[in-house]
Amino acid sequence: MTDMIFINPRNPKPLHEQIKESVMEQIALGVLSPGDRLPSVREMAQSMRIAPNTIQRAYRDLESGGVISSSPGRGSFVAIHSDGLRERRKNELKARFDQLIGELRNLGVTNDELINQLEGGSDQRDAEREYEQHGTEREPEQCSAEREHEQLGTERDYK
Repeated sequence: MTDMIFINPRNPKPLHEQIKESVMEQIALGVLSPGDRLPSVREMAQSMRIAPNTIQRAYRDLESGGVISSSPGRGSFVAIHSDGLRERRKNELKARFDQLIGELRNLGVTNDELINQLEGGSDQRDAEREYEQHGTEREPEQCSAEREHEQLGTERDYK
């Protein structure tokens, strides 16, 4: 289990927060299920080579958030009602996505550019669209260069 918990010592976020988020992510992804036992504080601290107090703090935060439940002498377990964590995580990510979309729109990114990025954002896709629209096949570099010239108001023959 401890090999599934990821921390980055270079991340400015405190280690206990990284541990907490990693456990929550494992639950959201279905790697950890309700009722699964988590490693003891001592086991995790030794395995990750960090202070037991750091692990204890992460577990305490997870318990106060209803994500895990602890029982003296038995250990810590993924809470039975943690199934909603996946849905909650999805909603958090959607909210972040909406925020990013808003920021990108404020910077002048068009809906077409956003859709292109969402679909994988490649020049090859542009070339495929060009072919569908005009029945001509152009190299992806030509489509990209042609768009650039259109934006600059200059023309050039790319056929």
